[in-house]
Amino acid sequence: MWWTTHVAAFAAYTGDMEKLHMAFDHYRETIVPQQIEPDGSLPKELERTRSFHYTMFHLDAASLLCEIACRTGGDLWGFRTADGRSLEGAIRFVLPYLNRPELWTWEQIDGEVPGEHVSVQLASLRLNMPECSLANGKRRGGGLLVDGVLGPLALLPGYTAEE
Repeated sequence: MWWTTHVAAFAAYTGDMEKLHMAFDHYRETIVPQQIEPDGSLPKELERTRSFHYTMFHLDAASLLCEIACRTGGDLWGFRTADGRSLEGAIRFVLPYLNRPELWTWEQIDGEVPGEHVSVQLASLRLNMPECSLANGKRRGGGLLVDGVLGPLALLPGYTAEE
């Protein structure tokens, strides 16, 4: 997932629309259909020994890719396969565990307590899921994790800190 996000970020920065759309197509045609189940789970990440960590790592990359698409005139946030696979579904899958990590039943060898995540905050903003902002807010005492542009999004043409 991160490879696709990196390709999109660099393509947006350099103005390479062919590679940018290739990354978006790869997300729609390969990543979502093959890596997200209709129930929102990410089976490849759930098989890992740090399953919660890698699930959130995947969702953070996917949300940044969707944000790059949003800022370059596309809509990956609303993408859903015919059988219902979507980033929104994946975020809804993990949301209960952000509030109650002890309920996570998959292997997590380091006992990581979930922190705030850009994917959850961006989902709050882009998918109109205020419960996501509340989940992140519990970890930091309120406020927004994302208030403007973050990470590779700052590389997009026309970016200014005031955005």
